[in-house]
This record gives sequence, structure tokens and C-alpha cells, in this order.
Amino acid sequence: MKTIQRLREEGYKVRVIHQRPIVEGKDGQDVYSGKGGLTVVQIKPPGSEKNYQGSARCSDKENFCRKTGRNVALGRALKAYQEDKADGAIAIAVYTPFGS
Repeated sequence: MKTIQRLREEGYKVRVIHQRPIVEGKDGQDVYSGKGGLTVVQIKPPGSEKNYQGSARCSDKENFCRKTGRNVALGRALKAYQEDKADGAIAIAVYTPFGS
């Protein structure tokens, strides 16, 4: 599987976005929750105007892991890119697993 570093070296533009819910902490301050979240990876191939996107949602019952989310979302973005290369029909595919 290609890594984000390798894609960037090959001229792809890669953007990674992590989002986590904010909850009230023990002292009343807002803090990022350790549970749940969303990771989105967007890739733009060199010389292309199209962006391909994959996402990974972490359940509110699971610990949020940036690395796992990034790897799952990257795989889904690359799958969207490969499908578009194969038939030219899919420009952006957003996957939300488990009916979330």
C-alpha cells in the first residue's frame, strides 16, 4: 500500500483531517474526547483537477487512533481513485462504515 509520504514524493497533494468530539472536562473546560472521531484523507493526483476522498469513523465506544483512521481513510481514497481510473465514473467517494 502506498503511504502518504510516497504519494507526496510522487507529486500527489494529500490532505489529512482529524475531527474529534469536544466534551466538558473535570474542571469544566472543554476538552477533546478520547472516544470517537472522524478522519478524512483527500488526494489530488498530479495534473488532475479531481479530488478523491476517503473517510474513517471511529465509534463513540472506541479510543480514537489517528494512525488507524489515517490508514483506513487513505485506503478508501486510493480505492476511489483506482475505481475512477478504471471506469471514469467516480470523482469523489465518501465511505461511512457500519451505517453511521
